[in-house]
Amino acid sequence: MSVHDTVQARAARAYARRGWPVFPCVPGGKVPLLRDGFHGASCDADTVAQWWRVEPRANVGLVPGRSAHAHDGAPGTLLVLDVDGPLGRATAAALGVPDDGPAAATGRPDGGEHRYFWLPREYRGAPLVVGNRALGPGLDVRHARGYVVAPPSRHPSGARYQWVRHGRPRPLPPAVLTRLLAPPAVASTVGADRPATAAPTAVQPISAQRRSVGLWPAGAAALRRAAAYVARMPHGLADGHGRNATAWRLAAVLTHGFVLDAVDVAAALAAWDAANVPPLGDAARARILDNARRYGARPVARAVTGARAA
Repeated sequence: MSVHDTVQARAARAYARRGWPVFPCVPGGKVPLLRDGFHGASCDADTVAQWWRVEPRANVGLVPGRSAHAHDGAPGTLLVLDVDGPLGRATAAALGVPDDGPAAATGRPDGGEHRYFWLPREYRGAPLVVGNRALGPGLDVRHARGYVVAPPSRHPSGARYQWVRHGRPRPLPPAVLTRLLAPPAVASTVGADRPATAAPTAVQPISAQRRSVGLWPAGAAALRRAAAYVARMPHGLADGHGRNATAWRLAAVLTHGFVLDAVDVAAALAAWDAANVPPLGDAARARILDNARRYGARPVARAVTGARAA
């Protein structure tokens, strides 16, 4: 097996063959690696293979609402319900959402999962496109204006997304579809429409090879935002006055929020540490950075990027 033929690469090609548009995300994260974000998702075999040859460890992003999927001969698309742990499961149960169809564990420590359903391409003679919105606490929807990260990608927690139930996606229950299509005045009781997923770029060196295949992993804007964040952090801290805690928060946000490469995070941390009295030093910073990389994927970090993925 080639070093480029990773489990993510094989899965991406398999999804594309099924008519499910895919695109690469940063390894271990949810940020798109394409210049135009999830809008660049493709089913073209050569394009998909090329992306994962350049970035073999990339996570697999999937746009459900642009898929080709039939049910009993009727054309349709996929719709994914993102169930966030016990709260999401309780909401889904209250709405009568089935829990025995195709589903993927997302790697969340609290047991989140993605449930896959079939949606007709048209509703009352018009194309059916569902925006990113919440059906209730802990239960979000992804269709054509957002995306999900698909198995066997790696979650920021370190766990892999994995299929826990297989089979043919069943139609979304009529009551749930009615709730999704309710006008804003009614839908506001269960969560307003969310904006389409933003496409912040990952921060890695741009190479001619990456640029030639449409991968856009460098983001000057992201680096500027990260630098501004570092500048706002307390500086010149002494031992016992929040120095270690501030270093950990800084490393966690830069790693999981801004999705910076480890080299960039280490450099930013070293520059910040130089003003401390005394500085933490190389060994201590390395330990803090490793700990933040493993355990720092917190909502406060994710909120920095404004990314909208499931």
